[in-house]
Amino acid sequence: MLLLLSLVYFTYILDYMLMPALTLFFTRSFSLEPRELGILVSAYNFSASAFGIIGALFIDRFNRKHALVALYGGFAVSMLLCGVALSLQILITARVLAGAFGGLIVATIFSIIGDVIEPDKQGAAFGLTLSSFAVSSVAGVPLGLWLAETIGWNMIFIINAAASLLVLVAVSLQMPDLTAHLSRLKAETTTSHLRKLLHRNGIAAIGVTALIAMASYSVIPFINPFLAANVGLGDAEIRYFYIAGGIATFLASYPTGLIADKFGKWNTFAALSALLVPSTLLFTTMPSSTYAALMLVFVLFMTLSRARRAPALAMITSSVAPSERAGFMSLNISIEQLASGIAASLAGAVIIKTPNAPMENYFVVGIGSAGCAVLAAVLLYVVKPAVISSVTPLSPTLQAGKSAA
Repeated sequence: MLLLLSLVYFTYILDYMLMPALTLFFTRSFSLEPRELGILVSAYNFSASAFGIIGALFIDRFNRKHALVALYGGFAVSMLLCGVALSLQILITARVLAGAFGGLIVATIFSIIGDVIEPDKQGAAFGLTLSSFAVSSVAGVPLGLWLAETIGWNMIFIINAAASLLVLVAVSLQMPDLTAHLSRLKAETTTSHLRKLLHRNGIAAIGVTALIAMASYSVIPFINPFLAANVGLGDAEIRYFYIAGGIATFLASYPTGLIADKFGKWNTFAALSALLVPSTLLFTTMPSSTYAALMLVFVLFMTLSRARRAPALAMITSSVAPSERAGFMSLNISIEQLASGIAASLAGAVIIKTPNAPMENYFVVGIGSAGCAVLAAVLLYVVKPAVISSVTPLSPTLQAGKSAA
């Protein structure tokens, strides 16, 4: 099951990662200013936020498998529409549609992990699933950039659509029904369900997610234009940055989860956040450094940004009861997407172009990112696990498979 979920997450995160990686190509194709680029990148985020809030009210009322299949099918179609977009307006519209499905997909994936994996093993489970980000960085992003150079950026979305359809078939055939959480809902009304989602513990968890998103997404969309315009790197040199960052993240993701399970999830998150602050400040303020030094700082920034999500997600997922978990994660990811969109838009407004420097004030964005990283660690300290067990009974099919194993 974790393999299937990782494949779904891989195609999702590949799209999510390729958007900022392709910003240089979008800028060239549509002659974009930083403000316009911020709007394009954030269109997905704002859409995912809006639809995630709506989905939070209803997603727990469905079989987890059926919800995942329906949402993932819509995501595959949206990828195809992105691939055939020939203008900025059409591409923005397609990104809005992709966001409508993408955020709910992630909420469903995280809810399934929270439902069937014991809390003391969730760090490793999330680390394994989130390692898809590293694979996309090592293989997907460099390959995508090469395809963008040779046959155009549109083909990247078409290929991702085809891959998503293949994974969708595998999920439909191999994943068992997941309905145990439904027995806890009973005749609960939508209003009472919403009140349960917005408990004090949940609000703190949502705040942590928003701060993590703002710390990352204020910097990441502008990495490629920064490396190209201010540092003077070519497309091939930038690809090596993503390959190195992806390899390091892949190697760190699963061990980070294991460390979090053994030594404490908050302790691990706080330590990684403390290391993330100087790497963020260094990367956004050292354009004149050597290629090797800049790559090292980039690798540290990307690895720490992604690795710390495993312990955070384990704590956040366990902070809510199973019967509200998918709805809560949907709401949580909605706020994450909203925060990401706001961060990208604000960063786009802060960064300016001048005749002397193609991108100025990137260091200001770095300072804001570092501040969000520190606040996230402080707020996560108050997030506590749900009083009841966070693991729901498995469906008969899944339980039989686990017993046989």
